[in-house]
Amino acid sequence: MISVVRSLESTSSSILQSDDSFVFDGTNSDIARQLYIRHNKGDVGDQVNFTSIPEAIAARLDPFNIKFNDLPGLVQRAVLWDSGFAISPTNEAVQIRTINNFTMAELAVPKDEVSGADCTFKNCSQPNGVTAHYTQYCTGDQMLSVSRCVVDIFEDKDAVNYLGAMWSRGGDPDMAPLIRLREHSWTDPSSNMSYSVYAVHTVPRNLAATWDQCRPDKEYASLAVPCYRSDKITVEMDEALTTPQGTAWVTTWLDDEFAEKSGQGLGTLVLVLIIVGGVLALGLFGLGWYCCCRRAKRREEKPALGADDFDVESPVYMTPELAKPPTASSGRLTQQSSVFSQSSIDFESAGSNRTLEILLNSPHLQGRRIPYESVTFKNTLSKGVNGEVWVCEYNGYKVAVKRLLQGNQKAETVQAFAEEIELSASLVHPNIVEFIGVAWNSLNNLVMVLEFFPRAFAAAAGYDAFFKVSRSTTRLIAVAFRCNRTSASLFAVTLFGQSGNLDVMLRLDANPIATVPADCHAAHHSKNRRLSMTMKGVTVLAVALALPSSMAQGHTISLRSLESNSSFVFDGTHSDIAQQLYIRHKAGDTDTKVSLDSVPVAVANRLSDLNIQFSDLPGLVQRAVLWDTGFALSPSNAPVQVWTMQDYTMADIAVPKDEVSGEGCTFKNCTQPNDELAYYTLICSGAQMVNVSRCVADTFVDSAATSYLGSMWSVGGGDPSMVPHIRLRDHSWVDPVTEVSYSVYAVHTTSVADDPAWNVCPADDGYGALTVPCHRRDEFTDKEMAAMNTPTGSAWVTTWLEEEFAEGSGFDLLLLVPILGAVVLIVAIGFGWVYWKRKDKSKIEDTVSTTCDLAAVSPQYMSGSTVPLPKYASGTPEHALRPTVMTTQGSLLSSQSASNG
Repeated sequence: MISVVRSLESTSSSILQSDDSFVFDGTNSDIARQLYIRHNKGDVGDQVNFTSIPEAIAARLDPFNIKFNDLPGLVQRAVLWDSGFAISPTNEAVQIRTINNFTMAELAVPKDEVSGADCTFKNCSQPNGVTAHYTQYCTGDQMLSVSRCVVDIFEDKDAVNYLGAMWSRGGDPDMAPLIRLREHSWTDPSSNMSYSVYAVHTVPRNLAATWDQCRPDKEYASLAVPCYRSDKITVEMDEALTTPQGTAWVTTWLDDEFAEKSGQGLGTLVLVLIIVGGVLALGLFGLGWYCCCRRAKRREEKPALGADDFDVESPVYMTPELAKPPTASSGRLTQQSSVFSQSSIDFESAGSNRTLEILLNSPHLQGRRIPYESVTFKNTLSKGVNGEVWVCEYNGYKVAVKRLLQGNQKAETVQAFAEEIELSASLVHPNIVEFIGVAWNSLNNLVMVLEFFPRAFAAAAGYDAFFKVSRSTTRLIAVAFRCNRTSASLFAVTLFGQSGNLDVMLRLDANPIATVPADCHAAHHSKNRRLSMTMKGVTVLAVALALPSSMAQGHTISLRSLESNSSFVFDGTHSDIAQQLYIRHKAGDTDTKVSLDSVPVAVANRLSDLNIQFSDLPGLVQRAVLWDTGFALSPSNAPVQVWTMQDYTMADIAVPKDEVSGEGCTFKNCTQPNDELAYYTLICSGAQMVNVSRCVADTFVDSAATSYLGSMWSVGGGDPSMVPHIRLRDHSWVDPVTEVSYSVYAVHTTSVADDPAWNVCPADDGYGALTVPCHRRDEFTDKEMAAMNTPTGSAWVTTWLEEEFAEGSGFDLLLLVPILGAVVLIVAIGFGWVYWKRKDKSKIEDTVSTTCDLAAVSPQYMSGSTVPLPKYASGTPEHALRPTVMTTQGSLLSSQSASNG
């Protein structure tokens, strides 16, 4: 990476290197440079956490793949200031614009200009011997006459009590300045004039000197920059303002130190990951090669089989039946010539070596084989396309035995069944039906023995409901997680081959699945707690363990259909504004887009997952997303957070008429075109209103709050073509009888022009509209707010956005990394598989050759010979002989060859 120093030297707009001549002493407002210097000195500061990140900031950082929240605190402040923002008392980014083309580094007002406005000063000493100055006597008009900036309006509820100086010059050269906005509001005791001046303070409140006093600790003073309020300037002045765009040197700093560059980052990352992927692929290929070579070497090292080899002790026990002589003289293997039937040869050629390898060598099956004849079959419990489950007895206990249908003995089916057996044996959990063992006397008779759990298996026998899922095992497990939202912590899913019934058995007393997402098309829910599913082309044992606590506690999300519901009426009885906006959008309605200075972080994060830009959405969809995510719009068109109370959602915070009536409020009744009545509050105090409110809105500024005469609650509507707004207003008034002051926030769903005044019905007897009253955020403590619900958005809106507006992210070069890695891995696996198949084919040919050679040279393979038994078995009674674990493939070949007599 190019060093910061080099980039700074090459930037003509500024020198980023630490300059001994630069001193942050209050004579300038180059806060970004001071923060850069302190950052490079190793200073740190608390990160800035905004509810909404200004669009100008996001747009500046996006080209460098930088997230504002990922930047260090000092760098965040530097970017904000350099881009024309400061931070309000409520921790919001507030836009600053400059007068007469001043830059953000030049907003500090020189002392001589302040003196020229006839202001007086409080002079204070500093540790470096330089005198600091604070305004002492200066009116608001005098102060603003020399101001160089204008700040958007913000709320400062302690403005009248704040006694800091609105202008000061001084500073610690080692300080990391803040960008703290405060409102200085006061009434001049001499002229009785009221003033309001905004000011940027660069130190915390506890370090700022109060009016007409120096700092008690005699430490450094600080810079304070006075600014106009944006609502107190003329139109001509507003048009002449400059909106800061950010300096080139700060952009270079961000680029050099924090940007995740696609080109440069790709080179290093691709190189590292390709090397890792290549090494991994070569390692896998080498391991496969080594295993194949070792296996081939073992075969080569084995001595040729002779007649005497059958006299050694063998771990393969033969049954008396298998010891009978063949019925005809033949060089072919007969049905009694091997532990396995004639079809075993077919299995061998079709890949049964893998099946045997699983059964004989799997660590999960070691010591788990049980004698096949010790399992007594009683009755069939259930039967699928490829398999069946039996109730059996083993050692005096009832067990469940699963086996393939006798007519379905293809090698791949048997191998898949063996893999299922191995997986079943590997799973141990109190909620999983216990695996007891595996038994076989041939590959035709391979069975899995399981614990018999009466309720689950009885349920499995009694229902044929189907639950269709995709072919992917991953998809199945995902659906299992999504669909099982009960206290049951496990799905045990088994499958028999193609188009088989997928038996899902819930062990324990779990509640039935009550609510299923849209893609869980359950046909039946039964008291027997059983779901049958249908899958194709995959054998699965899917287990969903340790569900998240929210799922275990039964929390569900019910996805509503995205189709327009003819029964849905936006009539004021609910606040499902998103649904109404969806319906109107689908009907082709349009409206002006919402233009925000800053998109709420929650909205931006929700959309970024779908690669959607808020500004690209249609106006109606923008409103729907804002409302569904818990936001309404202030009079200044800023997004305002809305919290819900008592687990209400954004769709049900409309207050019913009977609850408002129960508080003693009276109504203005108005007729509507649909002959239904609309209701507006007539006589209702603020206390009565908020007693039934279901929401809390963050504080915002409404400069016309005291003059606004709309109703703070209303229920009405029914106009199917209505396109609701999400307008927030502050209803502030003083009760003329009690002289108590009230302030109630309310969300209005109709335009200002169509919203009737208090005690007036809509014009031309038109439709009424919904109005939702909310508490103010500043009525509650932080502890009380912790109990409120922050809306995160409903699943159906996310689905709507994804289906209609989500865009592919485009081809990211970083995707080359996993793609190349996957290609290398697949090629390596392909080579390994081809090599293994060739070796396997060679092995089969060697086996056939060996068998033919034995038939040609050994008298025991001649007509009329009998199968030789192990020496120690020759004197053993027939009933004591039984098949046990075949430990080597050689012993199997021996038994096959020996039976060919």
